[in-house]
Amino acid sequence: MELKKRLKSILVLLLFTGFTYAQTIIRVDRGSAAGNPDGSSWAQAYPGLSQALTLANSTAGDVQIWVKGNRAYAPTLGNDRSLSFVINRANITLAGGFVGTETGFNQRNPDLNPTILSGNIGTPATATILNRKIKIT
Repeated sequence: MELKKRLKSILVLLLFTGFTYAQTIIRVDRGSAAGNPDGSSWAQAYPGLSQALTLANSTAGDVQIWVKGNRAYAPTLGNDRSLSFVINRANITLAGGFVGTETGFNQRNPDLNPTILSGNIGTPATATILNRKIKIT
């Protein structure tokens, strides 16, 4: 009888463990003034999407990147036009439409807060500028 109780307890523990997992959320806000951003909250949001992608690509498990809307994001904060956005593994969700106060994924509104991934790197007046834009929803 004692063995049945132990097996039942182990089975219940395994079932609950199998249904719970941690998901990493990384926040991005081009207007972030965080001194040492880590993406863990809106107050500590990364100012660049490439920083968040670098972290997401090296983080195990499911990762969501929440990107503040009404802004355009280029692959660099500088002028290096050889850079691009890179997602090199599965289980990364890139989502825009956030205001910057949300605590849940379903609180975002991409229609009201469009988020743009832009190839507009360098001086906008330059004739050879790369200018490709993608709206993320």
